[in-house]
Amino acid sequence: MKQHLNEVKKLQKLAGILKEDFNNPGEQLMGLDLVKSELGNQTDANELASFLYHNYEKVTGQDESDRDLERSFPQVFDDIFDYYKINSMEFQDAWTTIGG
Repeated sequence: MKQHLNEVKKLQKLAGILKEDFNNPGEQLMGLDLVKSELGNQTDANELASFLYHNYEKVTGQDESDRDLERSFPQVFDDIFDYYKINSMEFQDAWTTIGG
């Protein structure tokens, strides 16, 4: 019986953790929402390129090894460029500088 109660307590604790994660969507921001939460409503091409390069996986949901230094960016980047009114050529130059 005592073992059963311990198992119940463990399950209750796990349920509480899962509920906490579910109720904390700030931890799960991606794409434009994540960028806006970190950079605010204004940025420039250099700051944006640096942030996206160093947070690629968080922003895109893709592995960092998928970063393309040849300037083939995921669709979410276009949404971000549009929001910040960033010139894609300016961004590409900054991205290439950061990526080496």
